[in-house]
Amino acid sequence: RLKVPKKETRNVELRGEARLLQELTAGVSSVFPNILPLRTFIEETTRVLSSLGFTRSNSLCAVGLSRDSLAGPLLSSLSSAWGPPYVTHSLGAQCNVGSTGLHTMLLHAPLKDSRSRTKIVVFTGPNLACNQDGEAGWMYRANRPEPVPTCGELGAFVEGLKGGRYKLAGAADPTGLDTGGVRVEELD
Repeated sequence: RLKVPKKETRNVELRGEARLLQELTAGVSSVFPNILPLRTFIEETTRVLSSLGFTRSNSLCAVGLSRDSLAGPLLSSLSSAWGPPYVTHSLGAQCNVGSTGLHTMLLHAPLKDSRSRTKIVVFTGPNLACNQDGEAGWMYRANRPEPVPTCGELGAFVEGLKGGRYKLAGAADPTGLDTGGVRVEELD
């Protein structure tokens, strides 16, 4: 849940960001009733991972999120909890690293000595924001009269495939996701 104004202000007409925040909280909660506040999510994942031996000092945080501004608070919170992350943002917020990217990621991870195991914690996921009306995948942005997709990159790509603008070219190389695992040709 997003931060809701204090109880005593709920009966007062809210304006600006406070009102928007209240509306967004209601919309998100209607779609995701068990949603955790960001702070609780960070604290709980850190606690559980720590109990399994993954800590800020011995692990690298790898993050694959949406490049959208909506993911900013999550990226900032993960950075505060785990240190500067190894960023793998890509289309649809996937953590697409092939053998080259994985090798590079391992070289960034803390390592006590040559006999130690490298520890990597990966946080990844698409932008599943909701609007004030509880519509998942769509949101209202400032200075836009109509709702827009929350993951515009993926939406545009899917529409391009449906409309025949792109075609998948050849087989995907599952070991080379970071260097063209899925080849796409634009048709004119």
